[in-house]
Amino acid sequence: SNASIVAQLKADQETRMAQMQSLVTKMFSKQGITIGTADDMWKVLASGNFTADADTIAKAKEDISEDGYWGVKQTSSRIFDFAMALAGDDEEKMTKMKEAFEGFDDLILCPVSNWVGERAAQSPVLRQYPICTVLNGIDTDVFHYREKEALVLREKLNVGDRKMILHVSASYTNPVKGGKFITELSQRLDSEKYVVVVVDGLNNPPPKEFCGIYYGRANGQEELAAFYSAADVMVLTSYRECLPTTCLESLCCGTEIVSFYFHGDEGEGSFPEKYVHFIPHGDMEQLTDTVKNVSEHHEEKKICCEAGRKIFSQKVMVENYEKIYKKLLEQSTD
Repeated sequence: SNASIVAQLKADQETRMAQMQSLVTKMFSKQGITIGTADDMWKVLASGNFTADADTIAKAKEDISEDGYWGVKQTSSRIFDFAMALAGDDEEKMTKMKEAFEGFDDLILCPVSNWVGERAAQSPVLRQYPICTVLNGIDTDVFHYREKEALVLREKLNVGDRKMILHVSASYTNPVKGGKFITELSQRLDSEKYVVVVVDGLNNPPPKEFCGIYYGRANGQEELAAFYSAADVMVLTSYRECLPTTCLESLCCGTEIVSFYFHGDEGEGSFPEKYVHFIPHGDMEQLTDTVKNVSEHHEEKKICCEAGRKIFSQKVMVENYEKIYKKLLEQSTD
């Protein structure tokens, strides 16, 4: 029955959550950390004040992989099964459900990145519709190479002849954003040759182990653009992202990017390969070596800037949407 399907889905999720809590509890107990409830677990995880062992990392990667329980395929399948079960034998509910998913005569799906588009094409509900990726666009009147502001900022920060390694994050202390890798990177780099600069939207102080310049929140978009322009390389260490705005902004300001894979073991095909360098997540040796290499041999700023503008400007985004709207209008008049 539909009720049993819902009960089974709920029981399955509760079992999975219990397994996850048990795994994390064992890991924490080895470090002298005691948790009682699931809320306690999430609070400790969010704090970042723990060390993940190899077994826990491996299990987590398996669970959030494409085919894992918390991955795209199984999650979308559970949502659909749950929705259909809720409709049950109620014809009116079933009709509303169908209309919510399929009630469009002319519909084109517009994911904001190639990776999202590929996942939409795998959905049993969405794949029946045409899919046309329209990449997010940014204001390139603000985010462009600012040579004069960059020189002033480097002098203000006392960067000197050192290579400036930039990390921009909405929350440096959020574990998902991978700030701990930036802290370790700052320790690995020779401070006489390199300086790691962190711009953090939440103004949370970095850990005492951080060996660089913590600037905190930028004073508006123009100053943020100056940071991108001043940097020799921008580094992204997030576990998960869609199409990171920081990357779009960096490229349009002429600065290449070194990033961990943030789609599992995949990069993001929306980016120009020449200017975005992906490496396996957590590989600090390769991160350090790549950051050094790119910071010392990066493309000329104006060339990288122009390449970014051709792909990620708001103007290009609007033009692409206009093409789709015109196509829909033409179809409706046929």
